[in-house]
This record gives sequence, structure tokens and C-alpha cells, in this order.
Amino acid sequence: QFVRNPVLKAANRFRDRWQRSSARFSPIHATVIITAAHTITGYNTARSLRGHAKKIIAIGRSDTTPYRRSNIWDAWYGVNYDSKSLLELLRKIANKERSKNLVLFPCDDLAVQTISDDREELSVRYRFQLPSPESLSCLLNKEKFFEWATKQHFPIPKTLRIRTPKDLQHAIATFD
Repeated sequence: QFVRNPVLKAANRFRDRWQRSSARFSPIHATVIITAAHTITGYNTARSLRGHAKKIIAIGRSDTTPYRRSNIWDAWYGVNYDSKSLLELLRKIANKERSKNLVLFPCDDLAVQTISDDREELSVRYRFQLPSPESLSCLLNKEKFFEWATKQHFPIPKTLRIRTPKDLQHAIATFD
């Protein structure tokens, strides 16, 4: 008897749900906003979406980054990269674009946390997927994630917390 892979089964269920829920939504007609466009992560996200979005808008820290000069961006917004400035810019872009298909791709921790903190306001104008605030708190905090992963018995590399010079000496003696 053929037994289905549970991961494949879950992926198929997700795909089916996505197709049903997005019948009105076509990615080709979406305007995509990518945060952290000044990083390789933001740039590669844009490259992977090229040809699959109506417009790709970059939000980046600096106009001097080499990724700024790429022709992949339809628009570039340089911003003082902090939560307040990012949120103000996202509001400005939403008002300017007036599209119902604005999709956010947060590509760094600051953007993820900012979008999560204001998810109710932003979800009115943007489409995005984020875990619950509790899960996000665990994922963004290395110590919390380490404790959670240890409790779940995930195979993780040997890890020691260094808080004092004595901890550092112990770590040096422990690792070969």
C-alpha cells in the first residue's frame, strides 16, 4: 500500500488552501514591497520575484549600497532604518500605490518585528504572512529559541552562553 509523505501531504493541503483563498489574487498583478533591499537577502528576494510581480519596490537603508543600482527595482525608498521610519514609509507607500494587491516581503528582523507589532493596521492594506507574536518572539530571540529547541530535542550545535569572563574561559576550555 502506498503511504504518503506527511510533509508532502501538508504542502499539498497548503497549496490547495492558497489556491482557493487567492482566487481573486494574482501575483502577476501584485505590487511587491521588499524590505532590507540594501542586503543580499532583500536583493535575492527581488531577483526570485522578477517576472512574477507587476512592480517591485525596494525599501533600503542606504542609497550607496550596490544593490540600489540594479534595474530590478521599479522604485527605491531610502530610509533611516528604524521601526518608526519604516512604519511611516509603509503607510506612505500604501497611500501612494492605491493598489489592492500590495504584498510585503520583510527580509530582516527589524522589518519582521515592525510589521508584527502593527499587523492589524498593515493587514488592511498589505498581504503578508507572519507567525503569531508569541512564536515570533521565540524565533527572533536566540536565547529563547535555544531553550525552546533544546526542550523539543532538536539536534542543535553545542552552545554555551557567555555572560562573564569566567564563562568565556570555561567555553575556551570546553571547545576543542
